[in-house]
Amino acid sequence: MIKKLLLSVCCCLTGTLLFAQIAIIPKPVKMVTHTGKFIFPKTISVSVPRHNEAQAVSTCLAKKLINAGYKVKLRPAAATASIKLILYTKADAVIGSEGYYLSSTAKGITIKATPSDGLFNGAQTLLQLLPPVIERDVKVKNVNLSVP
Repeated sequence: MIKKLLLSVCCCLTGTLLFAQIAIIPKPVKMVTHTGKFIFPKTISVSVPRHNEAQAVSTCLAKKLINAGYKVKLRPAAATASIKLILYTKADAVIGSEGYYLSSTAKGITIKATPSDGLFNGAQTLLQLLPPVIERDVKVKNVNLSVP
């Protein structure tokens, strides 16, 4: 019984520490953390819907990733991709026009939003989860990116 209690306390503290280490502005309404991370492959595929906002967001992400030494392939609404940008066709009452859902698993990253600023905001949050080198305007080498 004591071993189970100690294990539960350690797991809770680890989750709390991980949440404290993730500094995102603005603070998310809700964030659930799990163990593991998505490790970026050297060639990143980005699934992009045919929408002006999605095109602009994917271009910005691609530029940042290319400067970090990665190859980026933009694919129109692909079923499989390292990063999926998804736009809802109708408003989502929970997230509104500027909100988004960001999910990171060992298999990839998904950002879902309604057309407006949500997709851009989700991409900015993704960039905040990466090391500061992602913001450099010049190419760098040997950067290993991952997202918790």
